[in-house]
Amino acid sequence: MVRMRLTRSDPDCFCMFDGDSYHVTAAWMFAQPAGWGKFQPYVRYTAIMPDAAQETDEVDVGVNYIIDGHNARMAVFYQHGEINSGSQVNFNPAARFEEVGSINVGFQMQI
Repeated sequence: MVRMRLTRSDPDCFCMFDGDSYHVTAAWMFAQPAGWGKFQPYVRYTAIMPDAAQETDEVDVGVNYIIDGHNARMAVFYQHGEINSGSQVNFNPAARFEEVGSINVGFQMQI
């Protein structure tokens, strides 16, 4: 079993969800098929601005290969930002997170 300790500045307030956030995605699917499916390049931006912790953001740039809608698809994308560096579990306002980048590959298949 894994236990996480959530660090808060005010022990009487469970304020981890107070604040603002934004998520914007732009994508375009090419009309011409390529093999079994179609390519869909995209860019995504996410920003999290909690009232009692450090602001974090992330940019994703990638391409989906759509074979059968949500039933079969593959994705390759690059992520860059602070969100995957621990900011989702540490709500201490003094915490600082480094920007990290990663290349990811994803598969989705539904029967």
